[in-house]
Amino acid sequence: MKKKLAILLTTVLVFGMTLTGCGNDGGAAAPADDGQKVEEDAGDAKDEEDAGDTEQPADTEEENEGTSEASELKVAFITPQATGDNGPVDDIMLAVDRVKNDYGIEVQVVEALDTTDQEDAVRSFATEGYDVIFTLFQQFVEPVRKIAPDYPDTKFVMIYATDDLSMDNVVAYAYDAWETSYAAGVLAASMSESGILGNVVGYEDDTIIANSNAFLAGAQTVNPNATVKRINAASFEDPAKGKEVGNQLIADGADVIFTDAARTSLGVIEAAQEASGDVFIIGDNADHSALAPSAVIGDNIYGYGNTLYNQISDIVAGKFESGVIVCSVGNGISVLQTYDNFGSDGASDELKSKYTAAVEATNAVIEQIKNGEVTVEKDTSAK
Repeated sequence: MKKKLAILLTTVLVFGMTLTGCGNDGGAAAPADDGQKVEEDAGDAKDEEDAGDTEQPADTEEENEGTSEASELKVAFITPQATGDNGPVDDIMLAVDRVKNDYGIEVQVVEALDTTDQEDAVRSFATEGYDVIFTLFQQFVEPVRKIAPDYPDTKFVMIYATDDLSMDNVVAYAYDAWETSYAAGVLAASMSESGILGNVVGYEDDTIIANSNAFLAGAQTVNPNATVKRINAASFEDPAKGKEVGNQLIADGADVIFTDAARTSLGVIEAAQEASGDVFIIGDNADHSALAPSAVIGDNIYGYGNTLYNQISDIVAGKFESGVIVCSVGNGISVLQTYDNFGSDGASDELKSKYTAAVEATNAVIEQIKNGEVTVEKDTSAK
């Protein structure tokens, strides 16, 4: 690989290293005290192991053996978006921690932020004999299409991709997020006084447009006159831009804003907090409630983290299904998350009661989607 990739070791979050077998161009090393701490922890673990050489019950030995076998899996996750996005990447990073805790698997995480690095990253991990390589977002489809045939023993898992590559070692996970977006519209319209809703996105593709249209459709079941103004911030990583467009929507009368913009959404939340009246936010792909308990009324969780965790669990159990797997409300992967702690920073009892009623109405619609009474189509038309 010609260019440096930033690798995050899940144990110490080291940035600026390079993959084995790649040229090292002087990336930053981990602080010395961090490295020392890792060595001391390892020593403590060895002492405990030596002290615990007593015979274990048979079931404990079998459980440890299974965990040991799982921990030998070589797993990588390649993201084109930086960690710290308070969105899809951070949702996956939480799952990476769960994988480590539950299976002892250390997932190697690479930020391949430059498009020219992305194919190199996939090929490097495949060449090094990794058992499972996870990628995030549609831009990895072509690199995987090109590389996967040469590495039939490596499983390639594409998160947020819709292409069936018809290879036994490749699976794509697509997300019917317009279902939860429809429910978000119900929640938004139930909380709105103006009937004017906002939608801030970081990019426009078929899925994001379908989410926006479903948001409007859900809102209009509550208020037939509800409108949605969508603004493309053209970035998933620009809170300043998020605040700018958030303020623009608020100035236009929007009192509930639905985001599909990852880290850019943080600026939208800040704009809502600083607004003179009540402005509410439905965020995306992470729990934002702690940032603004009286502003954040929900988060649309596609389920990226659950996808990684569940896929590794299946592989550990000896199961792998190729093709395209759709994540939705029906299979419980995608959820609209609401919060019991809404208003904990001083909202009025009246507002809390209004929110409780809005959540109840929203949950009723979610159940209707689950049991088939309500069908949310993927509508990518211009509105």
